Parts: sequence; structure tokens; C-alpha cells
Amino acid sequence: MYILKQVIKLIRLLHAEEGAFNIALAISLSLFPAFAGFMSVFGLLTLILVVFFRVQMGAYFLGYFFFSILSLTILTPMNVIGLKILTAPSFLSIWTQFYQWPVMHWLKYNDTLVMGGQILALILFPLCLWIFNYLVQKYQKTIVLKMKNTKIYKGFVKTSFFLNYNNILESL
Repeated sequence: MYILKQVIKLIRLLHAEEGAFNIALAISLSLFPAFAGFMSVFGLLTLILVVFFRVQMGAYFLGYFFFSILSLTILTPMNVIGLKILTAPSFLSIWTQFYQWPVMHWLKYNDTLVMGGQILALILFPLCLWIFNYLVQKYQKTIVLKMKNTKIYKGFVKTSFFLNYNNILESL
């Protein structure tokens, strides 16, 4: 029931005039737990950020779902990136010093896949934020506007089914 409410809120937010950045931020933040694991420390910190900044949870979980599927296809590049960063001679002393802290064992940054996933997510985050913000704005300005101008939509809005459905949504 909770996920259904979030999907309905996402659809309503997509059709609202504001909220494009909110949706784009939620989808972009879902990169981090998808590339390193939801139950990792970084995944939980991202979830806390999502709750704290009140971004759209439906968009966050939808992005997590799709980016998790994407991460399965790019495991090898993430592993290679993590291996190159962890074995780079210039970073070796830093990793040795960091790994002597007790907290660093929980972060699992000594794992090449986790390190590669987080670095890749950091690189892709601004790009995804910009792309998804652009796509949501484009959707709101073109598709929603065209849909609201159709005779079918104008007729459907006047039906009792739509009015009752809208009242139920407002009560959620």
C-alpha cells in the first residue's frame, strides 16, 4: 500500500508544474545505493538524505530499481575502476591510514566493487541530475500540456469517476 501511494504521488508530481528538480534529485540519489548496495552504510546515508530533504520517495525507489539492473550489467567496469583506485601508488598511504580506523571496516571501501561503484556514482550524479531534470521539465511542458488539451481528457475530468478518484487522492 505504501509503494502504491508513492507511485500515485509521483504521477501527481509529474503532472504538477513544480517538482522537476525534486524528481530528478530523487532518481539521481538512487545511484549510490544501487551501485554499492542498499544496505551499505552509504546506501543508508543516502536514504537518510532522501528522507531529510523530503525528495520524492516513489522516484527514489523507481530509480533504485532501474539503476540496480544497470549496475548488474556494468559490474566489470566498476570492479576495474575500484581496483585502479585502491592499488594506485599515490593513494596507497591514504588507504592504509584510513583502513586503520575502525569505522572504515563498516564502509567496505577496501572492496573494489564498492569503491568502483561509489566513484562511478559520484561521477554520474551531476550528469544524471541534469539529464533527469531536463527530461521531467520537457515532459511537463510538452506531453502533459498536450494531454490536457485533448477532448478525451477534458471529458474525463468532468466524470464522477474522476471526481471521486481525485477526492480519494486528496485524502491520502
